Amino acid sequence: MDLITRVRQYCIARQISIAELERLASLSAGSISKWHTSTPSVDKVNAVASVLGVSLDDLCGNQCDPSQDQTIQLIQRFRLARPERAEQLDRIIIAYIESEFDKTDQ
Repeated sequence: MDLITRVRQYCIARQISIAELERLASLSAGSISKWHTSTPSVDKVNAVASVLGVSLDDLCGNQCDPSQDQTIQLIQRFRLARPERAEQLDRIIIAYIESEFDKTDQ
């Protein structure tokens, strides 16, 4: 599977368009589609990986299946949340983790 196909799969899994990904990664419109004919710089691929919430290895096909990685999907949704919503989600997650640790201490 080539790089663009993996990028598309990650976008589908995260429910964002290629255009939105390009915008979030500060790439010019249509630049990812040009990766069929030219090799992108590591900086551009790394920016895409960062927005998608995956490692460069994952994006380059060296690890996980993007359609089944729910943790990465949750992280991406968290990253796209409005700041006030992200703060609220952060408090919920911390409270949940602390409650789970409390259960194991008993």
